[in-house]
Amino acid sequence: MLKNPDEINLGYGEPYRNFIFVDDMMSVWQTVIQNYNKCNNGKIFTIGPNNPVKIKDYADMIAKKIGWNGRINWNTKPKRPGEIFWLNSNSNLIEKTLGWTHKVSLNDGLDYTVDVWKNKLKDKLS
Repeated sequence: MLKNPDEINLGYGEPYRNFIFVDDMMSVWQTVIQNYNKCNNGKIFTIGPNNPVKIKDYADMIAKKIGWNGRINWNTKPKRPGEIFWLNSNSNLIEKTLGWTHKVSLNDGLDYTVDVWKNKLKDKLS
């Protein structure tokens, strides 16, 4: 979107995913390492926020944040064999066990990521 003002080609937009910001990922790893004694009882933690977003909606969110009015051509790539259409996490167990919760919302994480990419591509887009 930042490189092409007119249109982009994407694959299948119907799957749902959730996203965790890299700072939250690092925070959870640090929490687990510091509390390893509470993690050795066979529990399996999922750490993503419980807010699944349809890929089409995610692309629309990004487009709005960067003011992009181009066209997304969906289904221009073949569906992946064995595609999982609903992929979502729930961090309730790690919150209960270790007190960890994600801090960065999807909206804030996207704002930060868009700013990073705008700065990285600034010279190339001029």
